[in-house]
Amino acid sequence: MHPGPLRRTVAQPCEKYFVKVAALHERIRAMSTEGMIMRAIAEREGVSTRAVH
Repeated sequence: MHPGPLRRTVAQPCEKYFVKVAALHERIRAMSTEGMIMRAIAEREGVSTRAVH
């Protein structure tokens, strides 16, 4: 089993989760603005290309 799905099943406080997701979105926006393609961003961040889209 890939560690990604397992890592996501661990519960964490909502506040911590929202801060983490907001930081991820900021990084994705910054990389997109720099001209990186979605596949490269997804690989770097460890998420799917659909999540980047």
